[in-house]
Amino acid sequence: MTTAHKHSHDVVYFRAARSRTDRVDRDNRVIYGVAIVEQGDIRFDSRKLFADYKTLDQVLALAQKSHGVVARLGHPQNDRDEVLEHVGRFRNFRVVGKAVVADLHVAASSKHGDYVLDLAAEDPGAFGASMVTVPDNLAHRERRADGKQPIRVAQLLSIDLVGVPALTSGLLASEFASNGGAADAFAWMRGGSVTDLTVDGELATD
Repeated sequence: MTTAHKHSHDVVYFRAARSRTDRVDRDNRVIYGVAIVEQGDIRFDSRKLFADYKTLDQVLALAQKSHGVVARLGHPQNDRDEVLEHVGRFRNFRVVGKAVVADLHVAASSKHGDYVLDLAAEDPGAFGASMVTVPDNLAHRERRADGKQPIRVAQLLSIDLVGVPALTSGLLASEFASNGGAADAFAWMRGGSVTDLTVDGELATD
């Protein structure tokens, strides 16, 4: 496992469904309707965390303040890799059902661009989007009756493309409202994956 280092610092919308081929526009280098975060409990993870409507609201608000959120291939470990692994930017964030989705605009200069477009068209279930965030340090004050904590986001640093997607069940979100989906993992910190979270909101790793 990769060790992460701590940083200092129901409305339902119905939309017409796009087919898989329509969602990948190679001419304009856009992948439409990428799932960013879905409501639900995290699965396959020791941390007792879940995403709720407030999580979605926070992600949406932070994303809409940006000029597009940077997308990278994997979770780069240093500044040099961040540039080399650049894919493009996510834009047009919105809520679809119980998920935040966005469109990935793939940069013409990205060395991974054609690969990402091809894989999205051929096998979108093989990878997905994983948010890289700084958590809200006051999140530990909130708990559900079963003791699980809601995910609260203070900063949205990037949204990376990974083999095990963070807080989604795959790359492409359903364009129909649904019951939402459970999450597989959550990358709390920039450039790494966190393997545990203590009860007071401080990050802990192996």
